[in-house]
Amino acid sequence: MPFLGSLIFVAVAAMATALLFRRLGLPGARLVGGLVVGIALGPTVLGRVAPERWTEIMMGGTEWRTAVHDTEREHAAWRFAAAAVPLSIEEIELEAERHRLEILPMRLALREAEKRHARPWVMVTVLTAIGAAASGGLIGRPRRSAAVLDGHRPFHRADLADAAAVGAWAAMVPILATILAFTFLGYGAWDATTLLAAAAVGIGAWTLDPIDRRLAGGRSARRQILRAGTFTTLVAAGLIVAAAWRGQAGWGIVGVALLPIVLSGTRFARRWPARQIRDFILLPSLAAFTILRSEFLLETPWLLTICLIAIAGDGRWLGWFFGLLFSGHEYGRGRGPTLEAAEAADSASPTPGHETAAASVLQNSLRRSLAALDTAGPQLVVAGTAVALGLIGPGIAMALAISATTLDLTAPFRRRFAQSLK
Repeated sequence: MPFLGSLIFVAVAAMATALLFRRLGLPGARLVGGLVVGIALGPTVLGRVAPERWTEIMMGGTEWRTAVHDTEREHAAWRFAAAAVPLSIEEIELEAERHRLEILPMRLALREAEKRHARPWVMVTVLTAIGAAASGGLIGRPRRSAAVLDGHRPFHRADLADAAAVGAWAAMVPILATILAFTFLGYGAWDATTLLAAAAVGIGAWTLDPIDRRLAGGRSARRQILRAGTFTTLVAAGLIVAAAWRGQAGWGIVGVALLPIVLSGTRFARRWPARQIRDFILLPSLAAFTILRSEFLLETPWLLTICLIAIAGDGRWLGWFFGLLFSGHEYGRGRGPTLEAAEAADSASPTPGHETAAASVLQNSLRRSLAALDTAGPQLVVAGTAVALGLIGPGIAMALAISATTLDLTAPFRRRFAQSLK
């Protein structure tokens, strides 16, 4: 099958490009490489250089497409000739209806032929998304006893309430902002496309990157952030269920989104080179597959893309920051190490103790909110699966892929700023 062979070539090219960009020190290489290959081998570049060959391999339905084109050209020629002949309105309308009835079966046959031809792309894209989600779960989370965290106080059920509160803020701020942006730009607030885009932007991270773990602080803080991220992903999964019900398809996206939660903490999670498989093989390939059939210049909704870039970054950060700040996360009960350090510093400081403690809480909330934004992979998984199953269009898929790539590109700046707050 030439199409399947082309998909394998796309995946290899995406992996090689991502590895090259990583060797060059480019931030976000895992998604940037796939994005570059998807644009180069998609309709934007290769489709313009060799349009007929690209359409034959990537889209299929060549015979029916030719028939539709020829029929439309004949109809255009008839309309041009009819302009020079005095015909009645009834005759013109009758001929237009005959043309419509003639070309309608051809377009339906073309759509069916393209759908059959796209099955390898659908299967490969969904399987790649499943593999990326699974490898994200197999990276593993810190496995420590829930009874004692950081050695200073036991783990209470109230900690779960705090994590749920933080996760609710972290999910709802970007989700509501996405729904408002789509509504403002003319989309339906409860359309499947809007709900899936909101779920992609609002989903939580699979786990914390090693750098982000250090930025988050102590083990208890990392555990709470991961629990809050799990709640965020559950909220996104609820939106996906609603979108699948609205679109009458795509129920499997829920399983793909929840797969990292199911697999995290399994006993073999640390035995696999999951991070390398995810970053060097699966995510570059998934980025390329997601936008392979998207026209970068013509189909991308640029205003919506800019909104999604801002929401995926700043919206997520604000949600985490407000959640950590308002929920009493790790500061509400007992005397945690941060509060004790603030009170110890107060003995040698002229600043009132409550102001020092409040500043410390604010600073830690800001730093930890920046540590929870490694969400480019989960966002791309939802976008890739949704576009493969036909629940979102190529333009929305491109917008989500670009916003996910922007998250990876800006990660070094985000982490540098978070380190400056320590």
